[in-house]
Amino acid sequence: MFTISRILSAITALLLLGKVQAAPAASTELELDPKCPPGTYSVFESNIWQFDVPAKGFVEKMGSFHNTDCLTSTTGTDNAIGATRTGNYSGSIFAENLAVYSLSASGADLTMGFVQETPGYDVIYEGMVWYSYLEQFSIQSICAGRAAHIVFTAVACVNDAERVYDLYDKVRRVALDAVAAEIGAKLFAGSCKN
Repeated sequence: MFTISRILSAITALLLLGKVQAAPAASTELELDPKCPPGTYSVFESNIWQFDVPAKGFVEKMGSFHNTDCLTSTTGTDNAIGATRTGNYSGSIFAENLAVYSLSASGADLTMGFVQETPGYDVIYEGMVWYSYLEQFSIQSICAGRAAHIVFTAVACVNDAERVYDLYDKVRRVALDAVAAEIGAKLFAGSCKN
C-alpha cells in the first residue's frame, strides 16, 4: 500500500538522482538569481507604485520593446520573444534581448522582461560596470480598472553594488515619473477609493 509519505520519499529520491526534472519556470517570468562571475556582485533592486489612472495608459506608453529612448537599432518583431535592441546610454553601448512578453486580452496588464548578457557589451557609467543584467516590469490593472499597479525589478552582476542600486532606483523613479506626468497620473498609497 502506498502512503503519502512513501510517495513523497520516492519522488524526493528520483529528484535527487536526477531522473525527474522540475518543470521549467513560466514563460512570463525571468530567473531572478543570476550566477555572477567571480569578482562581481549581484544587485537586486525593486520598485513598486500605484497610480490613480487606468493601467492601459501606462501600457500604451511603455508596452513596446522597440520604442525606447537611446536606441540605435532593433531586430525581430517588436514585442516578440527573441527581439533585440541596442542603444547608447551616456556613451555606453548596450544590447538587450526580449525574454518575456505577456499582454492581457484587455490590453491593461503587461509583463515585459529583457536581458543583457552579450559579451563585449558591458555597460559602463561613471565608473560603474554592468557585466550582465535583467530587468522585468509588470503593469497591472487594479481598483476595478480605475488604477495601475507597477513593479520594476532589476538584477545585475556589477562591480559596485551600492552605487548601482542607488542609480537603478533613481533612474526608475525619474523614468516612471515622466510617464506619469505625461498621462496625468498621481501616486496613491493604500486601498482603492470608491
